[in-house]
Amino acid sequence: MKQFFVLLALVPLASFAQSRQERLEERVMEQSSITRQALRENIHRMSEGDLRRANALLKNVEDIARGVSDPGPRPQPQPQPQPRPRPRQRQVCAQEDAGTFQSTFVRIREMAYSSTGLNYLNNDAIQFATEWTNNNPCFKADEYIQTITRLKMFAYSSTGLNYLASPATSFALEKEAIFCSHYPLETEFTRHYTFAYSATGLNMLATPARLYAMQQIEREAFSCNNR
Repeated sequence: MKQFFVLLALVPLASFAQSRQERLEERVMEQSSITRQALRENIHRMSEGDLRRANALLKNVEDIARGVSDPGPRPQPQPQPQPRPRPRQRQVCAQEDAGTFQSTFVRIREMAYSSTGLNYLNNDAIQFATEWTNNNPCFKADEYIQTITRLKMFAYSSTGLNYLASPATSFALEKEAIFCSHYPLETEFTRHYTFAYSATGLNMLATPARLYAMQQIEREAFSCNNR
């Protein structure tokens, strides 16, 4: 009789366990369907990292479904370190072939010696050309000469900054590295100076008018990197 009641007690437990198993199966299938639908709708918006994680999780689910016990996290492929490219060393003018170096040296030296250039004494011009060719590539020489000459003329001219020769030279050397050569320096300076100097404009004296004009063009004319 006691055994009969024990058997009766076990029937609901077995029924409950079976019912729980069925509910879990239904939830797994339902979640699988939801996941499949979400992937269809959003897979194109997922990042590479999201796709890798999703793929790893789905592989784990597949292993569980096939009866592989405790698959654990799958090893992720480790990125192979790529060798860093060696920085390309800039070849300076003094290291180029003799013909290119010598012709460039002569042009830089002539600019440094010329009164329209740096107006240096002979030995100083030679020293300047030596230092320039030791620190710059030859192909930059023509642009450098043109820029220095242009800035020196702008600073020295009465329609420009009206500096004396020595300050004009210093101005050219200082501003060359940041001068935006495409900028219409002379035209824009004249426009602002005329407005500042004119009686119908700001009616300034000449020196304050030049200072005003320089302030107006400074940002656009001298904000480039020529190195």
